[in-house]
Amino acid sequence: MDINALKNNANAKKFSDGHVIANENDKSNDEMYVVLEGNVSLYRNYNQPNEAKIKNIGTGNFFGEMSLFLQKERTETAVAVGDVILFAVSRSSAFEFFQTQPQLTGLLVKTLCQELDNTRRTLLRVAASNKTTPHAEEVAASAPAPSAPISDTPPPGFISDTPPAGFVATATAPASLPDELFPEGHQVYEHETQSPPPELIYKRTFKCPVCDEAFQAYTVRTTRLKLEKRDKDFRSHYIQKIDPTYYEIVTCTKCWFSNFESAYSQPIIARFKENIGQITTYKTQIGLNLIEDRSINAVFAGYYLALKGAPLFYKSPEMFIAKIWLRLMWLYDDVEDAEMQAMSAKKAHSSYLSAFESTDATPDALQQLCVLMGELSLIVKDVPNAKIFFVKARSNKGGSKVLLSQAEDGIETIRKIEAGQIRL
Repeated sequence: MDINALKNNANAKKFSDGHVIANENDKSNDEMYVVLEGNVSLYRNYNQPNEAKIKNIGTGNFFGEMSLFLQKERTETAVAVGDVILFAVSRSSAFEFFQTQPQLTGLLVKTLCQELDNTRRTLLRVAASNKTTPHAEEVAASAPAPSAPISDTPPPGFISDTPPAGFVATATAPASLPDELFPEGHQVYEHETQSPPPELIYKRTFKCPVCDEAFQAYTVRTTRLKLEKRDKDFRSHYIQKIDPTYYEIVTCTKCWFSNFESAYSQPIIARFKENIGQITTYKTQIGLNLIEDRSINAVFAGYYLALKGAPLFYKSPEMFIAKIWLRLMWLYDDVEDAEMQAMSAKKAHSSYLSAFESTDATPDALQQLCVLMGELSLIVKDVPNAKIFFVKARSNKGGSKVLLSQAEDGIETIRKIEAGQIRL
C-alpha cells in the first residue's frame, strides 16, 4: 500500500486532535477509513459516564468496514489522536480501490475471518453450556469447554498437574484500554497464542504479599524445557513451542498486584499496601481474567499492571522496569506492531542505562547485561553506547564463550557501521 500516494488523493481527509470522525449509532456515514498518518481511538458511549475505549487504530490499519459493506450503523465513535490523515473509502469507490490495494485487501479479509472465527467460538461455547439448547451434546463435543472458576480459597499447597479444559489461549479483548495504564498506540490485538502442552504447565498456589489472598496461577515447568535457540536480545525459544514470557507475570485475583513469581516471597513496603487501590481500580475497567486467560491482551495487561506498580513496590525500580519493557518489546514483536516494539526498545534501553549506574551484579551477570545493552543500543541506533558495552563485555575474558563471541560480533558490526559498509 503506497501511503504517500494515497495522501495526495482527493479522498484523503485531515482531522485535528480530538475531532470526532464518526459517531456511534450513525447510519448515514457508510465510509471505511484507512489511517495514513497518526492514530485514531475508538470508543463506546463516548463522552458519557460509562465511556469505554475499545482500541487504537494506527497507521496502515482501518476501521468502519462494517458500515461500508453492510451499511450498518456504527458501533463505535472514532476520535482523532493528534493530527490525523485518513483515506475515505465510499461504497461507490470501494471496488476500484480494493482492486488497486491487494495488501490492504488481504489484511481486511484476514481481520474479517478472525472476527468470524471468534464469533463462531463464542457461539459454540454458549451452546455447549446451555443444557436446554437442542443438540447441545453434539455442539459441546466440538466446542472448547467453558472456563471453570478458580476457588478464592484453594486448599493449602494444592497443585494441579494439568490446566483446566477451559484454558484460554485465543485472543480476548479487554472491556477497555485505560489511557493511564496503556501507552498511546497500544491496541487490542488479534493474535492466537498456542495452547501449551499440559505436562509443561501447572497451577501453583501463591499468597499475595499485599492483600494476603491465596490463589492459584499457572507456572511453567522450566526444568523440562529444551532450548532451541536464543535471540540476540536474549529471548529464548524452546523445542516444545512454549514461551515462558506469557507466564512470568503473576496477578493476584483480588487486588491485582502483578509481578514476577519471585516477588511473592518478598516483603512488601508499606507504601505499596497504602496505594494498591490505584492498581485494583483497573480490574473492572479491563474485565479480563488474568489467571485463566493467557491470550496476548491479558498478558499485555499483566505486564502493564506490573509496570504501573513498580515505583510503589521498589525503592530503585529501574532494573525491574527495564526487564518489563524488554519483554513488552518481545510481545509487540509477536503481534507485529513495529511502532510499539520500537517504543518499548527505547524504554528498555533508557531504563537499563539508568539501572547500570548502580548495579552490583557479579562479573558473569554484568557481562550478560553489557551484551544485552549493546544489542539494545544497536536496536535504538545508539552506536556510541553499543560500542562501550560490547567492549565491556569482551573485557571479561574468563566469562561465557557464547557472550564473548556475541560481543565480538557486535564490535565487528560497529566497525562496519563506522566504515559506512552497513546502515542501521
